[in-house]
Amino acid sequence: MEVDFQRFYHLDYRDFYRPSGGASRMTLRRMLLLAEHLPPESLFHSVVQDRPPVSEISSVLMDIWSSLTEQKHPRWEQLKRERRAKEREIAMQRARERAREFNAAG
Repeated sequence: MEVDFQRFYHLDYRDFYRPSGGASRMTLRRMLLLAEHLPPESLFHSVVQDRPPVSEISSVLMDIWSSLTEQKHPRWEQLKRERRAKEREIAMQRARERAREFNAAG
């Protein structure tokens, strides 16, 4: 949400933790309301809905292409592959960190 708040609203998510909600007067209610109304291409909604972060228009166009060709749109597959690759890289980094901690403790 931090990235989406900055990108779409130009707000600092960290204001929630600052006294009186910081410059943006960020309260829990406001933060939840803003998150709920992020656009479909936001990273937040893509994670919640387990789909690539694309706009609604792009999504509809790719679905139309898919229905006309009876194939998955190549961009959907590319976005899914990129997302899986990022997830694997993050998992590998965490595994390396755990291994370093284990080796240091041993």
